[in-house]
Formats: sequence, structure tokens, C-alpha cells
Amino acid sequence: MNKISVKFLFPLVALIMLVVVLDRKVYMVPPLGTFLNPFIGAVQNEQTSNSNKDISIKVSQKTEIIFDDRAVPHIFAANQKDMFFAQGYVCASDRLWQMDFLSYVSAGRMCEILGKEFFVHDRKTRRDGILTSAINTLKHIEKDQETKRALDSYTAGVNAWINSLSYADLPIEYKLMDYSPEPWTNLKSVLIMKYMSANLSGFEEDVSASYLQMILGSKEYNKLFPDYYLKKTKEKFAIQRIFDSLPENEYIDYSFLASASQISSSAYNPNLGSNSWAVGPKKSKSGFAMLCNDPHLNLSFPAVWYELQLKSNEQNVYGYSIPGVPGVVIGFNEKISWGLTNGSDDVRDYYKLEVKDNYSYYKYDGKWVKTDSVVEEIKIRGDKPFLDTVYYTKHGPIPSDFREGEPELEGYALNWTLQDPSNEILALIKLNKATKYTQFKSAIQYYKCPSQNFTYADVEGNISIHHQGKILAKKWKNQGKFVMDGTRSDQFSTAVLDKLPYSYNPDQGYVFSANNNPYKISNSPLIYGHYLELRANKIDSYLSAKEKLSVEDMKSMQLDNTNSLAELAIPVLLKRMPSGKNKYLKEFSLWNCKYDKDSNLAPLFELWWTKIKNNTWDELLRYKMTKLVPDDLVLLDMISNDPNNKYFDLLSTEKTETASDIIALSFNQMLNDTTKRSNWGNTNKIDIMHLSNIEYFSKKGLPQGGHPQALNAISKRWGPSLRMIVEMKKRPKGYAVYAGGQSGNPSSDEYDHFVDTWRNGQYYELKFFGNLIEGNAEAKYKWSLK
Repeated sequence: MNKISVKFLFPLVALIMLVVVLDRKVYMVPPLGTFLNPFIGAVQNEQTSNSNKDISIKVSQKTEIIFDDRAVPHIFAANQKDMFFAQGYVCASDRLWQMDFLSYVSAGRMCEILGKEFFVHDRKTRRDGILTSAINTLKHIEKDQETKRALDSYTAGVNAWINSLSYADLPIEYKLMDYSPEPWTNLKSVLIMKYMSANLSGFEEDVSASYLQMILGSKEYNKLFPDYYLKKTKEKFAIQRIFDSLPENEYIDYSFLASASQISSSAYNPNLGSNSWAVGPKKSKSGFAMLCNDPHLNLSFPAVWYELQLKSNEQNVYGYSIPGVPGVVIGFNEKISWGLTNGSDDVRDYYKLEVKDNYSYYKYDGKWVKTDSVVEEIKIRGDKPFLDTVYYTKHGPIPSDFREGEPELEGYALNWTLQDPSNEILALIKLNKATKYTQFKSAIQYYKCPSQNFTYADVEGNISIHHQGKILAKKWKNQGKFVMDGTRSDQFSTAVLDKLPYSYNPDQGYVFSANNNPYKISNSPLIYGHYLELRANKIDSYLSAKEKLSVEDMKSMQLDNTNSLAELAIPVLLKRMPSGKNKYLKEFSLWNCKYDKDSNLAPLFELWWTKIKNNTWDELLRYKMTKLVPDDLVLLDMISNDPNNKYFDLLSTEKTETASDIIALSFNQMLNDTTKRSNWGNTNKIDIMHLSNIEYFSKKGLPQGGHPQALNAISKRWGPSLRMIVEMKKRPKGYAVYAGGQSGNPSSDEYDHFVDTWRNGQYYELKFFGNLIEGNAEAKYKWSLK
């Protein structure tokens, strides 16, 4: 990565002429006298060399940390306490600012370090109940002694590193933003988990869906927004609707929804998901089970993942941790391996309330019930604190009230499983130590939010997949899809599903997940979510097609750039196009639908399909209060099976258009908008941004193959943050790469060490040591804690 060079410092130096007192912060410019001091300032962050160290800190027995040639730490400890201490210590040495910063983000404390421009963020975070939930969760999980011991040890390790730092040693972000790390706490680790949960379980369209259902009517809405899965048929393409019909929500009308004229777009990215699959011995060329996982998350510096090995007298595990949290989240030990994909369930429900006396009371079953309230002190740098009262009902907190907030959500309560205490850290602790399937099953029972699909493979050849999380049981169809009436107890439920979908050693010899709908039969539980079917269908097709699969096959699958939507759509679209000669039609008919960097057809199809969607859904896009449109597979199904549907008729013309008309019109619009042919790499440029959005610490405009509907699901700011393949031999063999590097220091060679390897579709062979002797033989340098 870039060094802290003269080129970078020159603009700051020029500001000296504008600064009278160099030891004071001026707006967002740090105190330049200190920042530019060559002995303690930014230049000191160039000192990135590491070497062997004997470190005198409080551990019960000597603990060795071996660093390999990629700066991956391998921790060898005599017991769990020292192991978690060493994990906290070494993770803080590489990622302290990242850990600390995200704890501020999750707690709604950004104003404390960056000022009042982050007030809206902090207030919304507090009003969604995230900080209160973290505090309650910590009380809950510290009742479990195993979890408390792990957290206490991890926290002590982080603080041991913090206490060793002088100003010169601080990560450069602290110097730029002019603040210092506060002591680490167990609460901060919980806040990191809540941050991840919020990112992965933030989907809901309750308000927008309610408006649209009210406008269209229940029957029409159900046609356009069905619960379905992609059905395997001899014909290539078909969607299977899970419910034939859904009831009318008789209580939803304009007076019930009365609010602003426009609904804010959700910040949730529904494409944050992942691929994972496991192959049993009968489908494996080597005769060993294999597990693959590539979680699709935001691409950032420092990276979301931190790679390490944790060995004690109770475990030997290798994998990928979240900085700030003890244990390994995705990885393998000597007996089992596991991967994760997002469950994609809708676990956020809105309830419309009837309130009085400035939110002091809300009506419930004809009675006025007193709200609870919490006063949140939002500290603001350079300004006086703001005291915000957050009201709580039995349904959850009220995110927006009469004072400020989102007008369309005024008087609604948010019920979210994130707000409930749960102990995902204990799930990780037990999962890291598990040696067989029954222990794996027992461990993941503690994992409640966000709901996840856990893929499993072990050295005995067993494979499995479990849909796991806290999911409320529905009393009636449509419950949770739309805004519910908070005045009625019959619309409120606290019952939790006790049986969730899973598969263990299926006859087909493989299991898979790609955020697809796990509820596929008519008597499935009533669950809703933002499920994605195309990548899952592609995985299924790949795995079923080959009799035997190798590690190289697994790599090819993870790196496959085929847009599954284009693969299904192009035959359908070409069939509906009017007869005529056009070179692009010929090219499309021969295209393999791969979104490789050098593909000239990928940008054209992307534009063609976008035009088809916009021209078809012009009736829905005119509504200002909601921007919901049916998903791509519903549209493709309509083109195939209902080409005369009224939605193909353009509002702007007197003619009655059909699907063929819309496809042809969109094709011509695509040609008119394409002045010259470009390749997909020039269109699909990714940005790996620093968490602070400092461009100098980021990598922007990187041409990349892939597409959200391809297994290599890459877009501008998110994608396969990690690719991992594990072959479950007697000594498991792992191959992996993630989009980043071990160090959080932008001046370090390890800051972006893995990025080019990741972009080029290459993998590292993971060094999973069985003992300290093996580790010492390949150590680039090591630290001894004693």
C-alpha cells in the first residue's frame, strides 16, 4: 500500500500557514504540530517492520505466537484463557482502530469523534435499540461462565496492547481524527457482533409493501410479489409459488398508514449473502468431504476478516475471525469444517401504534398501556450533549416520534430479533472445539441473530446444512410481510419456531446454500425474507452434473462469472424478438453469458435488461410513496408465460404493447444508448474503501469480472470478501484468500497484501500446524508472551 509520503503530507503542510496554533484541532484538520512531528506523528506509522519479541505481560503460562510468511498469527497456548488473551493482543496489534471505530458506529457514538454531522446516524442507531440491546445482551451472556472467561481474557489482551502504546505508536486514523483509543470492554465485543447482525438482518419492506398492496389489492400484489423458489425442470426455467393465495389485510388503508407521501429507500443491501456448499466422499475425486464458502460482504480496508490459528489444550482451529470478537467465525479444526451464508429471513417487523400524551401511552386491546423510556445521551464533539428520549413498547422501540426522525415511520414500533439477548459468542466458542456432528449441532443452537445457514463437513465424510436463528412463528399468512396493527394482541407473537430446515448426508451427496428459500413445501412454516434463487440453482446444477469433483472444480465454481439471469433470460428474450437481422442478436445467441472483464456483451445485456424492467414496471414506478417492483425472475416468468399481461402496456402510448413490443423497444433503446462497445471491466469497477472513506487509504476503480447473479458475485462495493475451500483429509487441507491484508496500517505491506491474489482468482494454501514444532519450522518471526 502507499507509504505516508511527502506527496500525501504536502497538502496538510500547506495548511500550516492557515493555522495559528499548531497544537489545536481546526475543524477536521488534526493538530498539525503533533501530526507532523517526525518523532511521534504520521511518519512514525511507516515503521512497520516486525521481528521476534519477548513480551512480558500477564499470562498464566508461556504463549507463543508464530507469524508465517503472510503475517498470519498461529497462537499456541497452554489453555483457553491464555489463548483468548493472545488473540485479543495480536488482533489489536493489527486492527485496533478498526475494532474501536466499529464499536463507536454500532453504539451510536460517532458524534463523539467526528462531530454533529453524524447526529442522524447516532440517533437512528440508538432508536433502533442497538446500544440498549448490546447492554442487555452483555448481562445475559456474562451469566455463562465460559463466555465470560473468553470475553474477559480477550478484553485483557486488547487492553494489554493499548497500554503499550505511546502517541507515536497509535494507528494513523487516531492521529488524523485527533482522538485516542479508550479501554476495550466486553461491551465493545458485543457491539461488534450487533454491528454484523444489523448489516445482515436489516431487510424489511413492511411499509412500502403495505402501501403497494393497498394500491393494487391483495390479489394483484400476490401475483407480482409471490413467495417462490426456482424449480428444477427439464425446461430450463420455472418458478414454483409456495402459496396459491394470501389473505387480504383488511385493516390496511390510508387512515391506518397515514404518513409522509414518500417512503425512504432502505439502506439494506439484499445482495449481502454468500455461497456455501459441501460435497460428500461419493462425489469427491479424493474420497474426502469438501467444504466451500465465500461470504459476500462489503469490501473495505481494513478487511472484515482477520486470519489466524488458535491452539490450546482444548482445540486447534484455523480460520477467519471478526476483529473485536473472540474465536473463529468461519473455518476448520482437526475434525470438522463449517461455512456460513446469510439466512435472509425477514426478522424486522413494524407495528403501527395509537399513542397519546406525547408517547407516554399506547393503546393495546382497548387499554392504554404506559410506554417505557430510556434517555440516551448523545455526546457531540465540539458541542453540548443531546438528550434523546427513546420510547419502548412491548413490540419494541419507537424509532421515530413527533420530534424528529423518519416521518413515514412516526408512531411505529420496531420488533427485531437483534434487540433480544442471545449468545452467538458461545456458539463460536463451542463450534471451534466441536469434533463431531452432534457437537456442531449443539453449538449452533446458541446462534440466534442474524439467522444463518451453517454448512458442515467432517473427516468422517459427513456433510450437513442447517438453517439456524431465532425466527418468530407466524399465526397467520401475511404476518410480518406488511405493517401490523399494534393495538391488537392477535397480531403480536413471541412464539419461536423450534424446528428449522436442515439436511444431513442427503442421497444426492451434496448440500448447498446461496441465500435461497429454505422453505420449499406447502406445509413449511410461514416465513418471509429476501431469498435469492439464481446462484443456488447454479450451484445445484454444477454439483449434480459432475460425477466426481476436485478442489480445482471447487475453485472454478467460486470464480465462475456466468450471470445466471442472462443464461435463463436470453433464450426467452430472443424467442420474443421480432424477426430481423442484427449482429447483436446473433452474438447474444452464441454468448456463454459470462461477465468476464473483457466481455463486450455483458454491458449490453445489462443495459437491455434494465430497459425491459423500467418499461414494464412504469405503472409501479409512478407511485412516489414506494419504489418496489417485482424481482427479475417474476418478470421473466411473466414474459415466458403471460406475454399479454397488462403491465407490458406502456402508459406513454396509445398502443397496447405486449412482451415482444417491450423487448424490441428496450433492445433499440439499448442500441441508441450505446455509442461504442465497452468491456465489462470498464463498467464493473470495484472500490475497496477505507472505513473512514479516506481515498488515499483506499483502492478505487479496479476493473473486475463477476456479477451479483453470478457465483463470483461482485459489485462496486461488495463481493466475495473471503473464498475458502477445505478438503477434510486426516489433516484437513485448506485453500483461501480474502480481499485485504492482515494489517490495518495503510503504510504496511500487509495492508493490501492479498488483494491482487484475490482479484486474479488465486488462492493461498493455508498453513495449519499440528504443533509448535511445525510452526517454528516455518516462522517468519514470533512473539513470546510470558
